[in-house]
Parts: sequence; C-alpha cells; structure tokens
Amino acid sequence: MGDSPRSFRAAAIVQGSFAALYILLAITAAASPQQLLPSQYMHRSWNADQGLPENSVQAIAQTPDGYIWFGTQDGLARFDGVAFTVFDASSNPSLKDSNIHALCPDGGGGLWVGTETGGLFHYSGGRFAPLGKDAGLQSENIRALYLAKDGTLWASTMQGQLAEIRDGTVATLFGEKSGLPHGNLNAICSFDGGIALGAYSSGLYFLQDGKICPLGPGHLLAGAHILALLSDRSGALWIGTEGDGLIRLQGGKCERFGSKEGMPEKSIFSLYEDAGGAIWIGTLGGGLYRYSAGRFSLFGKSEGLSSGSVTALFADMEGSLWVGTNGGGVQQLRAGLFTPFGAPEGLSDDMISSVLETKDGGMWAGTYGGGLNRYKDGSWSSITRKQGLLDNAVYSLAEAHDGSLWAGTGQGVTRLKNGAMSFITEKNGLKNNVVYDIAFSGDTAWLATTDLAS
Repeated sequence: MGDSPRSFRAAAIVQGSFAALYILLAITAAASPQQLLPSQYMHRSWNADQGLPENSVQAIAQTPDGYIWFGTQDGLARFDGVAFTVFDASSNPSLKDSNIHALCPDGGGGLWVGTETGGLFHYSGGRFAPLGKDAGLQSENIRALYLAKDGTLWASTMQGQLAEIRDGTVATLFGEKSGLPHGNLNAICSFDGGIALGAYSSGLYFLQDGKICPLGPGHLLAGAHILALLSDRSGALWIGTEGDGLIRLQGGKCERFGSKEGMPEKSIFSLYEDAGGAIWIGTLGGGLYRYSAGRFSLFGKSEGLSSGSVTALFADMEGSLWVGTNGGGVQQLRAGLFTPFGAPEGLSDDMISSVLETKDGGMWAGTYGGGLNRYKDGSWSSITRKQGLLDNAVYSLAEAHDGSLWAGTGQGVTRLKNGAMSFITEKNGLKNNVVYDIAFSGDTAWLATTDLAS
C-alpha cells in the first residue's frame, strides 16, 4: 500500500527542512573558511589508479606556472588539475633516483628536487640538472630543502650536513666539525633571524651568524627525535617529534600539547600554516589535525582521510590544502559553496527533521532522535529530554508572535521562552501527541497531528 496523504505530507516537510539546513547554514559558514572544521571541507583523492606514480607522497610544491608537484617513493609527478605527468629514473636518466624526499621552488620558475640516494637536482626547461660533489655537495641523501628570502637554498642530508647553496654551488657546508650531529637532519626553517634545524637523533639546533648553536643538555628539545619544523607568522616555532608529540617554542618557553589540549598524537610528521593562520598537523597514524583559535580539530579516516599517516602538507595559490599520505595517495581539501553540519560539527543527531531561523537571528534544528539544536556564535548546543524537552524526536518548529519557540515532538508540543518551558499534550486537549507541523495565524496556533479525525 502506498503512503497516505498525511504521511506523504510529513515526509515532504522533513525533506524540505533538511535542504534548508544545508543551504542556510552553509552560506553563513562558507563566508569564513578559516572557521570551518576540517570535516566540513570538500575533499578529493588521487592515487596510483588515477596516475600518481606511487601512493606514498613525501613532498608537495607548486611552481609559478600553476603546476602542483608531488614527490613519491617511486617518482616525481606534475599535476595540471586533470592528469599527472610522471618523471622517474627510468624515463629521465638524468634523475638518478625516483625516491623523492624534498621539493622546493627556486623562486624563478624552476624546482629543486631532493632524492633519497641520487642527490639534489634542479628542474628547469624540461630537464634535470644535478648538483653534486663537483659543486661542493658531499652527500647524495637529501632530507629537507628551504629557500630563504635572499634566494639562498638550504639543503640538509641524512649524514648530518647542512649546505648553503648560492648560484648553483655550495657556498658553505656545515657538518660534525661545525657542531652538527651525524645523522638525519629532517627539517629546516627560518627562525629568529637565523635557521632552525631538526635532527632525528639529537633534537633542535640553530644557525646564527654562521655558527651552529645546539640546545643545552637539560632542555626539553635537546634529545627529541624531530621530524618537522614550522615557523609561524607570530614568530613561534612549532616542532613535530616522534614520541614527544607537538611542541611550540615561543619567547624562550616550550609548550607541549597533549590529550588535555586536544592533541593526543605522539608522532608528528608534517606541519603547515595556511593563509588564515591555522596550523595543520600531519600525524603518523592519527590523521590530520588543525589548530585554530586555540582549539584542535581532527580530519581522520572517519571524515574521509585516505590514510591516517600524513607525510606532506601544502596550500596552493587558490587556498586548497593538499595532503600527502603514506600509502593513501594525495587529497585536496577546499572550502565549498555548501558546508555540511552534522555530528562532527556538534549536532546531537545527523537526521534533521526541521529548521527554523527566529527573529533574533538564532538558527534552530529539530532532529529525529537528538532533540533540539541551536546554532549560536559558531557552535551548536542541544536541548533534550534531560533538559526537559518532551521528546527527543522533534518533527516541527515555529515561532509565535510573542517570540516563544514551539517544537512539535512525538510526545506533544514544547514551548520555550526566556529559558522556561511549557507543554501542550493530550492532557491539555490535544487530539494526538505526535505533532508533525505547526503554523500561526495571528494568535491562533494550528497543529497538524497523525490523526486529524480523532
């Protein structure tokens, strides 16, 4: 038997209300993408099935011509937004190694490429030119690259060397004799007028006025296993470690973020600051976090992340965040025209039955099982049976002329005004407690229930 007119009418009300929630609230939030939670971003994924040479992406960069470049464990890929062009040792013999660890635009349209065992290369005009021992570089195991504002390229190696490269040659090579440790120098960034260096075996080092300055033996970061560094616009230094979690160094003080602050992950592999000042944190196995306005939010596998290990982060010219993963390919996160709200964003239930914007600008949403929700100041709060609501199934919402909010539920009508509740049920003369719709005509309230004839 088909739906009755009454049940069809109720279904139409619910369907239309859900669309209203998706559009009205989305437009409000889309105007400020920095306020979105990671789960509210639109995301797309690419992997080897779509042309990526390999699914472990270790570095991401963009050149001025708009191409996005991805360094993987089995080749370098150039992406034009539709298709990948792959460069590897077999198709480009001048590129001696296909395991790409680091990428860095040269500021003039070319690209620096650091490899696992093949050394450092400069890509320009369709060809790869090596920069090796004849130019003063003593190691072919490149870990990180950083281009300073003055055009100097800094390159670190697995043997604990730091090369200062100017005009295609090594101007200065720092190593053990300069005070650096033997072992992986995983990260480089500018900091406090100098260069910060992250070593895997022995913590944090600084290059100031041509001298290597290690931290004292008692310092929190002196023996940390550092995987990533980021100097943000406020002057703080963010440190991603293996085992010690996320640490921020600012004003000479170290602050470690843990479960209490909303960052439970202990191994941080990648860091990035976006145009809005938010810090993105890629973890080993725990997904992608964003730190904004003093709060952490998670984009993990349940939100659509292809792999829990995030190995590279980069924002392109249009503001999209590109997320390189270990084994899951690459994903693009961007703010869309429509922004969804559900349980990850604070709603008490994902099944929306009704939506209402009140005269005071408040946005209310009724749910099938999570009661009543209100959106205010960028977050959701809920009213359920625990707070006095007649029922957690809210089918309809309406505002009376006196400003009170009427909620039609499966157990009658709950009226809210100035924080107080009153009720209309079968005990007050209502023919049926299940109220699917409410409308006002002047001071008269019309209530549609499941049985109008009774």
